[in-house]
Amino acid sequence: MKISRSSLSKKKSIPSRKIKSRSKMDSFSQQFQNAKHKQDKEHLNKLFNKIKKKGKQVIDTQNIKAAYEYKKYIKEYLEYVLNCSYNVKKLSSMWGGEPLSIIDTINDELDSLVKLILKEEKETLKVVDKVSKIQGLLIDIHQ
Repeated sequence: MKISRSSLSKKKSIPSRKIKSRSKMDSFSQQFQNAKHKQDKEHLNKLFNKIKKKGKQVIDTQNIKAAYEYKKYIKEYLEYVLNCSYNVKKLSSMWGGEPLSIIDTINDELDSLVKLILKEEKETLKVVDKVSKIQGLLIDIHQ
């Protein structure tokens, strides 16, 4: 059986095509990941702006309805963060694998904020302090 050079060169060209298509797939995958990351970041920014706006309303009105809406926005924000794997990985690497401790702290602060408003303690500085502390914790997660 005779093997010609033309059949050998054809066999050599096939793997190079696979490599090219693999690099195209990697490039597409990277572009897709970048687009998803950008979309997630934009959504988180919108949610964070809603939280800041509602936090200001809580400070200004000290209304229980506003406080519950504020809590709802924060819950939505945290759920989104937990569903975005890159954020959870980022948090784990920054704080040694304990991202849930920040979320527990935020929940505790939200509960004490609602209790503060329910007790009708109209001490604005305490309410402002709670809202500021919660937003600071959210900034830690966001960045």
